[in-house]
Amino acid sequence: MTWQDAELLRCYLGSTDKVGSETAYDWLVSTAQRAGLPGATVTHGSIGYGQDGQIHRNRAFQWAPDLPVVVECVASTTQLETFLAEVALTLPDLLITRQAVRRLMRRGEHR
Repeated sequence: MTWQDAELLRCYLGSTDKVGSETAYDWLVSTAQRAGLPGATVTHGSIGYGQDGQIHRNRAFQWAPDLPVVVECVASTTQLETFLAEVALTLPDLLITRQAVRRLMRRGEHR
């Protein structure tokens, strides 16, 4: 068992945010994969609010509510820098956080 320094990246957006005709969270996952990140996870929230202060929630009979979505990735600082260069150009107003973490490297994984 080997531990490696890494970073946890979180991208906060809305479920209806788009990049062209694709949802922004789908675009982020595809871009993370192309950038060589080890993985990405999308979590859909049921209620939240952002910078505008408006609460977004899933209500009965509401078509396509704009609910909170978080895309998380754990990777090396170098991998995240490559990924974020493209993200910053495409989604310049995206709220992103980074946090230092320790990642368990499993047998057979590449560094």
